Amino acid sequence: MFLVARDRMDAALSQVQSAVAIDPASIPARAALGMVWYYTGNQRQAEGTFRDVLAIDGRYSQARKGLVRVLLAGKQYAKVLGILDGWAQGSTDPQDRFFLAARGIALAGTGQLQEARQIADELLSGTKTDGEVDAASVLVALGDGSQALTLLQQAVQQRSARTLFLRHDARFDALRSDPGFVRLLDGMDFKR
Repeated sequence: MFLVARDRMDAALSQVQSAVAIDPASIPARAALGMVWYYTGNQRQAEGTFRDVLAIDGRYSQARKGLVRVLLAGKQYAKVLGILDGWAQGSTDPQDRFFLAARGIALAGTGQLQEARQIADELLSGTKTDGEVDAASVLVALGDGSQALTLLQQAVQQRSARTLFLRHDARFDALRSDPGFVRLLDGMDFKR
């Protein structure tokens, strides 16, 4: 994934495909392949890869997160809500910030703005462990790009690992033409 952060997508894809070829049974390698497909923008390949992994191990967190990312990128919000609700059934796991943010984005996408705002507020009031990238993603979905950009700038200043993939994260596509977001990405310049 280091190569993705450095914007070396072809090399990243080649490396992870080699890893899968060496060990086709490796669930982590296959999930990593799905993430590289996602970051390259090939959502069809990413979705298929994540679904294949989940058919083998339906609880594999990275594949679950990857599938949700793909569905959010495709604006399949109702499907995301259904999947998240299904995974929550019978689970005693605490709510992961990523999945909480995904629910907020999906709620905003289905017009349930008050509920989405409550999730953004919950993320902002919770313990901050690694920047506020998840809260920023919900704010983007709510159309509050200004507050989202402020949170992302703070996360970059904190050197949050969660900012490494901003350049390719579809949750922030609505900010791509914002001059402040462009400056933020240019300032990160992982190619050096």
